Amino acid sequence: MKQVKGFTLLEVMITVAIVAILAGIAYPSYLSHVQTTKREEAKRTLVEAAQQMESYYAMHLSYASAATGTSLSIYTPSSEFNEIYTLTADNVSSSGYKLTATPKGSQVGDSCGNLSLSSTGLKEPTTGGCW
Repeated sequence: MKQVKGFTLLEVMITVAIVAILAGIAYPSYLSHVQTTKREEAKRTLVEAAQQMESYYAMHLSYASAATGTSLSIYTPSSEFNEIYTLTADNVSSSGYKLTATPKGSQVGDSCGNLSLSSTGLKEPTTGGCW
């Protein structure tokens, strides 16, 4: 009798089912990691912009002219940041400011939502894991 080598349809289907189950478990974890990484990019950008604001204040003794409307005239975020967040400067006065990163695109579903950093060092939201 000749011995046949190969896989049966049942063996292939079991393998496909196992791979599908593993992918179903791993994919949500992967998406969560990607979202967290993008949030870290937003936090880094907020801190960089705040450093630029503080440097501007040290030279001019005012924050007021560092922003035009809600956009910063002294800092331009990276193109990667601009794809996932919008940076705005709110309540810019001679003595203070509040920088906000608003998620857009795939980052809109992030549980932390808008990330903010003020001239006093206040970071929002204050929920765990966001800052």
